[in-house]
Amino acid sequence: MPLHHCQKLLIRLLITLTASLSQSPHGRDIPLPPRDAVIKWHSRDSDGNYVVPYSVTGLFHHYEIETLEQAMLHIEANTCIRFRARRSERFYAEIRNVKGLGCTSGVGARANGDLSVVNLESPSQYECTKYRNVVHELLHLIGLNHEHERYGAHKHIIVHYENIRPGIILIIIRY
Repeated sequence: MPLHHCQKLLIRLLITLTASLSQSPHGRDIPLPPRDAVIKWHSRDSDGNYVVPYSVTGLFHHYEIETLEQAMLHIEANTCIRFRARRSERFYAEIRNVKGLGCTSGVGARANGDLSVVNLESPSQYECTKYRNVVHELLHLIGLNHEHERYGAHKHIIVHYENIRPGIILIIIRY
């Protein structure tokens, strides 16, 4: 099946951003949904773009909100994803600032209607509200995962454990 134009843009964006990020921004990742879960955002605007309704419930400084907005605009400029402030949508993402959770996001929309959560802990040792880390977590929110966690990755990736810094947790999921 050929890739949709939006999918090609998302893949290119993920590769570009992954190459530009020098270190992992994660404290911990929220576990992936089951493989057969629906993890795409389904609402579309009049131009055919996918809409991700969101609300910000965490306490953030104004400059951190500006960084969040810039990260959303960057993704919008390079994809068919549009972030919109939630009105009354049932399925939406909540952006929180919960101490102790670090930089975390589920992958995609929740299939069972549960709330999709992005945590950007601030202040944090993980610098969760830095631009690159906000983009990283938002890419998880829209459904993109790390290459080593995608379906069939174990067939194509060799992990050189000797190159992993001590204390770093590497999650490898085998499908």
